[in-house]
Amino acid sequence: MLEYWQLILSYLVIVLGFFVGVIIRKKTGNEVIVGKKAIILGLRAILIILSIMVLINMNNFLIFFLCVLLGVVIAYFLRYAVLFLGLLAIGFSSNTLFLLVISIIFITLLVYGTLFRYNKKRLYLNLVISILPLILFLILNIKSNETYSSILNGISLGGLLSIIIKIERYI
Repeated sequence: MLEYWQLILSYLVIVLGFFVGVIIRKKTGNEVIVGKKAIILGLRAILIILSIMVLINMNNFLIFFLCVLLGVVIAYFLRYAVLFLGLLAIGFSSNTLFLLVISIIFITLLVYGTLFRYNKKRLYLNLVISILPLILFLILNIKSNETYSSILNGISLGGLLSIIIKIERYI
């Protein structure tokens, strides 16, 4: 079981992956644009792996299914992959696969950051939205509660499925 400070630190590291990706994008420029199709294909593969991991660790089917639908609806209006990946990290906080999941999320956000079209307003908005799941975790004290984990994993799976289907909207 992770302590709170360990979870907060690991969460901040995965959010840092997005900003490192943005820096890589600014420094490399055209190289990322040339390989954009291959990067998007790799990003889809990573998101499919994360989705399968969520499905394997599902607890309560009815709550989970309703939350997946809610996640799809939220993803239609909020096009921020950092939100759904952050919810996934918080949802897996009491799971034994936590370190594996946050490692994959870090890589995903790193790749997502390299595809990010730089705009200061969008960057700041992504920063605020990426911190929301951590605030939710601290307020609701989600740690080691299977119902909350099921809800968060369902919402994040709905968002991930929306991202996989229409990834260009989220970049």
